[in-house]
Amino acid sequence: GDPDSQSPVVYDNGVTYMFIQHNNVYLMTASRQNCNAASLLLFLHRVVD
Repeated sequence: GDPDSQSPVVYDNGVTYMFIQHNNVYLMTASRQNCNAASLLLFLHRVVD
């Protein structure tokens, strides 16, 4: 599907994936543990700043 319409948080097979798009590059984190999605997304945004 269209990446703009997808949720930035995806759960699949016990793994939570979180991603952002900056220009034409995707940055992603993956976790098998319970994590704070907002904190990880904030971290990804700070990486590109």
